[in-house]
Amino acid sequence: MVLLVTFVLLITIKKNDMSKETMSKKAKSKVDYLVSKEEFESYVQVQKIGAFNMLDPRARAMTELNKEQYFHVLKNYGYLKDLYSIS
Repeated sequence: MVLLVTFVLLITIKKNDMSKETMSKKAKSKVDYLVSKEEFESYVQVQKIGAFNMLDPRARAMTELNKEQYFHVLKNYGYLKDLYSIS
């Protein structure tokens, strides 16, 4: 009985891990075309100014990003930074 429960748990965990990986790949490919290098750089410029916390709506207003793009940058900052080689 314990072996069966362990087996079911392992399958469930593996399935969840695979779902997260698939979702992550989809999100990253979507971010590639949602946010251009120039748009990401506008986010970084506002960040470097340091006038606002980047979660503040006023920070988003200073960029050229719409709400969807802005939140993609927040969630995928490291990936975009590497993709566009921003230091």
